Amino acid sequence: MAAMRTQENIDIMLADKNKYLTLSMKKISVSDRNHVVNVDRQVVSEKLFILLIKQFFTELGLTKLNLDDVKTDVIETIISEMEKSNSKKFKNHVAELIMYLYGGNTPPLVSDREVLFAMMNASSDSTKGDKVMAGKAYIVAKEYNHPMASKILSGSLKIDALIPKVYKRLIGKGSAGYVSSTKSELLKADTLYLPTNLSLDNLSDRALIIHELTHAKEDFEVTLGTHKIVNEIDMEMRAYKAQVKYIIDDYISKNSFSKLAEVILSHKKSDPLFYWSSISVLKKNIVAYKNFVDTIGIAKKDKKLLRIKSDMSKSLIEIDKKLRSSIINLTDQKGKKIYSESEHGLLDGNAGHFYHGKL
Repeated sequence: MAAMRTQENIDIMLADKNKYLTLSMKKISVSDRNHVVNVDRQVVSEKLFILLIKQFFTELGLTKLNLDDVKTDVIETIISEMEKSNSKKFKNHVAELIMYLYGGNTPPLVSDREVLFAMMNASSDSTKGDKVMAGKAYIVAKEYNHPMASKILSGSLKIDALIPKVYKRLIGKGSAGYVSSTKSELLKADTLYLPTNLSLDNLSDRALIIHELTHAKEDFEVTLGTHKIVNEIDMEMRAYKAQVKYIIDDYISKNSFSKLAEVILSHKKSDPLFYWSSISVLKKNIVAYKNFVDTIGIAKKDKKLLRIKSDMSKSLIEIDKKLRSSIINLTDQKGKKIYSESEHGLLDGNAGHFYHGKL
């Protein structure tokens, strides 16, 4: 679509006698790419734009308007804008966003207008599902002070929402996925694919988003115009550690030390990947988690804590070796290994949400 906005490319297509037409990305301008990406993209309404200006000047004392009244109008308008993403499929998702922003006793760490802007800018196809999942991804990233929060807000990183059945068919492995460089015509680059059953109320779901944002961060750190080949297992180790660290940080922030120990140990046999990721994170961040580590250190009769203490006494190299083995041995429902030691991923920076073709 982007290519056909240029007469030169139309002429090439008409003259081409082959079954398939291949065009160099150099023949498609950035403006034409962006035009296609932003077709039907929601923008800030004139009403909200005017209200935000009124609020700004009222806060400076330059109007005679009542500030509380203006703020109420802004909130009502933002809710109205978010509700444009309502549908039978996504009504509960929109309600979840609104409840997060306005339903608590204390103000949220993320501003309502930023969530709205993230929904508009980061939605991959500007569909209702993309918008609500972009809002959720932004909230998780912003609350955790993740560096990719600003990329979601600006729309550099796009969010594509898929119902679980479609996600399983298109993406296959994992519960969420980030695509760095598209080598097929099926998936888009610089795009975070999220199933629509992820909830802000679920700690594991939020941690899963952090996992994928870790992949995105590595990709965006590569200088545009260059590329980097990275071992898949190495990438997954870093992402799983970030995922588990998010969960540990949540328990630590609530001083739920006993519960955290229970959660970690409950995974030792059923999910060694989670367990050894946890041990690795704790080992590497002993100072940051001093209170929890001290609780483990003085354990004498608590068998749960003693087990964690024993495994934490191992070297980080030995712990990470067990973590690597857990990832390599990870299998899907059919018993097929999900990751390969020889598999490598291509990172090429913020190159755009389109088919890259060959380097």
